Amino acid sequence: MLRLLVCLCLLNNAHSYCMVQPVDGHVSAAALSAELGSSTIIGTTSTTAADYENSGFFKCDTLQSIEIPASVNEIGYGAFYMATALASVTIPDSVQSIGSFAFHSTALTSVVIPDSIDSSNKLGQQAFAYSDLLTLPDLSFSPPHHYGVFAFTPYYKCNLDTSPPGMDITTGHGTYTGESFRFCKRLTSVTISNDAKEIQLYAFEGCTALQTVNFSLATQLTTIRQEAFKDSGVTSVTFPESLEVLEGNAFKGCTALQSIDFSLATKLNEISYGVFQDSGVTSVTFPDSLIKIYGSAFRNTALASVTFPDSLISIYDSAFRNTALASVTFPESLQEIGEKAFFGCQNLISVNIRNDATIIGPSAFPPGLFILDLFKREGTSVETILSSFTADELKTAYQLKGDCPQ
Repeated sequence: MLRLLVCLCLLNNAHSYCMVQPVDGHVSAAALSAELGSSTIIGTTSTTAADYENSGFFKCDTLQSIEIPASVNEIGYGAFYMATALASVTIPDSVQSIGSFAFHSTALTSVVIPDSIDSSNKLGQQAFAYSDLLTLPDLSFSPPHHYGVFAFTPYYKCNLDTSPPGMDITTGHGTYTGESFRFCKRLTSVTISNDAKEIQLYAFEGCTALQTVNFSLATQLTTIRQEAFKDSGVTSVTFPESLEVLEGNAFKGCTALQSIDFSLATKLNEISYGVFQDSGVTSVTFPDSLIKIYGSAFRNTALASVTFPDSLISIYDSAFRNTALASVTFPESLQEIGEKAFFGCQNLISVNIRNDATIIGPSAFPPGLFILDLFKREGTSVETILSSFTADELKTAYQLKGDCPQ
């Protein structure tokens, strides 16, 4: 498994290569045959980056369709890896083996596997993983149970005995295991059932069609792990009363996500780092139990207003950086505001700090004398104000006022 992860990491960081330049997106059997000459393999069997990055159609993003000539008997390791526009391929009966990652992350919605692929050891791990397959291809052999996981990962995870292109599922197994539906592009909604206790790492990551997640039945759900819904299409979330742990980046990059409601989640004490970073969040309702909001939790969102609970003690670095907040009022319970916690909030014109002892980190707020004046009106000491800004930021503040000391 470690070797597989290392290989994937190397693949993801490679450049692109097209052994034959497509014409109007297409490579014909004749053109490919001419390029191959006496060679009978597309790509390479090597798992060394220097080899597979410079062979076949590795990340060839202009390739839309290809005809493989009858002279080919092997499709190599990562031969068409991340050729993301590839929607059509013709594989002849001459092909005896298809290597690992050969058609990984392509746009194929269907594929015909020739009868010459007559055993599972002729079809490499994740050969068609994370493509757009809508049906599992017919095979001339009976695959082992794990076959779908390794060769057709997304279809295996998306199938669930339902018909494409849309899926509306209610399922639960006590735990949604890691990568349960990762990158399942046909999943449109899911109801988390009452026996689900944990949603693990990556479980619904990249499910771009997933708009609705219903937690109303999830009376035993205590934990949502890192990146569980990252880059999904979720539009709103109401968290259940049972939730105790929400880990980092769980909803990061969910650009369609606008509304978040924690009001029922009274066992939740912390919102972890980056949970909603780079999402489309415009509104949030916090639970009365909330104590800490960690770094970058709402960074780079469209959050325009917020009401903090009286239980809140800490807001960490960059937690609300680059948001659309126009005003903030902090509870008397608040003890610290981290570095750059509200930095880049260009609309921020009103700040109310009700506890004079609250520690304000460097550059916690946008530079500008209007912020200093507002702090002073709330009774914060000049020393506290000055310590929260760098010398350059203070200079900028005076320049904005038109009264820059020499």
